[in-house]
Amino acid sequence: MKNLTTTSVCPVCHHPLFPFNQIAHGEKRWHMRLLCKNEACNFNDQFDLTMTPRVFEIFTLDFKYVVDEPYLLEQTSGYHHISLFVMYMIQMLGRTSVRYLGEQLKFKYANLENYLVRLSEDDLIGFDGRYAQISERGVQLLRSALNQKQEDFVRRRHQDFHGLVKKLTDLLMNEDVTAFNAERSRMTHVLLDLSPINLSGRTIRQANLRKIKFSNSTFDHCLFEHCNFNSAVMDHSSFKKAHMVDCQVQRAGLQHADLSSAIFEKSFLVESDMSHAVAFHTTFKQCNLRSSNMTAINLRASNCRQSDMTRCNLTESDMTGANLWEAILNESNLERCEMNKVQISVETKFLDARNLLKAKNISKQLWEKIQIQNKDLPDFTEYRIQSSKLAGS
Repeated sequence: MKNLTTTSVCPVCHHPLFPFNQIAHGEKRWHMRLLCKNEACNFNDQFDLTMTPRVFEIFTLDFKYVVDEPYLLEQTSGYHHISLFVMYMIQMLGRTSVRYLGEQLKFKYANLENYLVRLSEDDLIGFDGRYAQISERGVQLLRSALNQKQEDFVRRRHQDFHGLVKKLTDLLMNEDVTAFNAERSRMTHVLLDLSPINLSGRTIRQANLRKIKFSNSTFDHCLFEHCNFNSAVMDHSSFKKAHMVDCQVQRAGLQHADLSSAIFEKSFLVESDMSHAVAFHTTFKQCNLRSSNMTAINLRASNCRQSDMTRCNLTESDMTGANLWEAILNESNLERCEMNKVQISVETKFLDARNLLKAKNISKQLWEKIQIQNKDLPDFTEYRIQSSKLAGS
C-alpha cells in the first residue's frame, strides 16, 4: 500500500488501471491488485481489506455483486471499487472517526488518513483529520455507480438465464441427458422456465427436471424413465400416450393437463396437483398418488389398479368406468364424484372415505362392498335418498 491511490487512473502515467479482484471468504478479506494498462509503466499497486465479521456480512449482502461485475470506469467516475466501498462504509456509519473506520476495515491508520485526505480533496467526503462524513457529491457518486452496477448485474443475470434456458432446451431436444443434468446442476434450486417446449416422441432417461416450468408444453408419445419431475410445473401441457416409468413427480403441477391414454407406471405423484386434468383412458399402475389434488379431474375409463390414492381430493371428479382393482382410496374425499360403472375388487380399500353419501351414482354392489369397511354407513336405500336430494338441489 505504498502508492495508495483512490482512482482507477495511474498516478505515474495517467493511463487507466486494470483491477483484479479476489475475495477470501474464510479470512474475510478483499484483495485488489491495480496494474497500469500502459505496458511501459511499472505501476503495480495492491490493496487489502481484512474486515470484521459484521462488516464482511454487510459487504457480501450489499456490495459483493459490484465486485463480481465487469469494471467500467465511466460508471464509477474513475474511482475503483475499494474507494467506493470505503465511501459506502462512511455513509452507512454516518460521521465516524478514522480510528473506528480503520478498526472495521483493518487499514493502517496512516494509510487510511492519507486515503481520506485524497477523497476529501475531491469533495467526496468531509474530513477534518479525525472524523469523516460522506458529502452530497459522494452520495450522488455512490448512488450512480451502485445503481448502474445493479442494472448491469440484473441484465447479465437475465442474459445468463436466457443462455442457459436455450442450452437446456436444445439438450433435451437432442436427448443429451448427461449434458443436460450437468448444466442443470449449476442452478439446482432455481425454478427455470423452459415453456413451451415440444418433446413429442423423445426418450428421456434419468433426467433431473426438478423445479422446471413446462407450461403449455407437448410430451405426446414420450418415454420418461427414472426422471425427477419433483415440483415441476406442467400445467396445460399434453402427455397423450406418453409413458412414465419409475419417475418422481412429487408436488408437481399438472393442472388442466391432457393425460389421455398416458401410462404412469410405478411412479411417485404424492401431493401433485392434477385438478381439471383430462386422464381419459389413462393408466396409473402401482403409482403413489397420496394426498394429490384431483378436483374435477376426468378419470373416465382410467385404470388405477394397485395405486395408492389415500387422502386424494376427488371432489367433482368423473370416474365413470374407472378400474379401481386393488386401489386404496382410504380417507379420500369423494364429494360429488361420478362413480357410475366403477370397477372394484375385494382388495379395493375405501376405509374412512369422506362424503360418500354425496358421491354420485354408486351402484348397490359397490355400496355394499364399501359398507363392509365403513360400518357407520347407512344402507343403500338411505344413500339413494341422500343422492336424490343432492341431485335435486
